Amino acid sequence: MTEKMLEQIDNVDAGRYSLKFADVLAIIGRGNGDKFTFICDAFKFGFLKGQRAERARAKKGNKA
Repeated sequence: MTEKMLEQIDNVDAGRYSLKFADVLAIIGRGNGDKFTFICDAFKFGFLKGQRAERARAKKGNKA
């Protein structure tokens, strides 16, 4: 991972697809305190949110 990518994280505006505090608590609860499981689940959660956003964009007929 590059430093530039890490800097880009701060500039992301996920809008209505952002990670909510309740989402974080639910993800934490799944991993029984295991940090690696938390990170993997958080990534997968974000990936699913991204797919949802892409489907919504495609349904509107907008081009990327």
